[in-house]
Amino acid sequence: MGCDGGTIPKRDELVRTKKKPEQVRLLYNKEAVLEFLIDRSKFECAPSFDHLKGLKDLKQLNLTDNPSYDKSGAKKGDAYIDMQDSKYICPVVGLEMNGRYK
Repeated sequence: MGCDGGTIPKRDELVRTKKKPEQVRLLYNKEAVLEFLIDRSKFECAPSFDHLKGLKDLKQLNLTDNPSYDKSGAKKGDAYIDMQDSKYICPVVGLEMNGRYK
């Protein structure tokens, strides 16, 4: 349990805080979401859209092209060499969008 003089308790150990509701972070095709918002009867079996109430719940994803992305194929014959380049980069910090970074 601690607090016996040898440990220093942290705030979360002393104060019980209310847990935040889980946020849904998914990517959807904007055209499909707009169709759902116009006519919900087409998507009766789609519970994954239930959290979308209007256009304010949508965020536009703007991708920036990676200038160092090499579009050419193999450099040596027919062998595939993965250069770990991604097609897009983050417009804010400039990191490649390859799944390695959050």
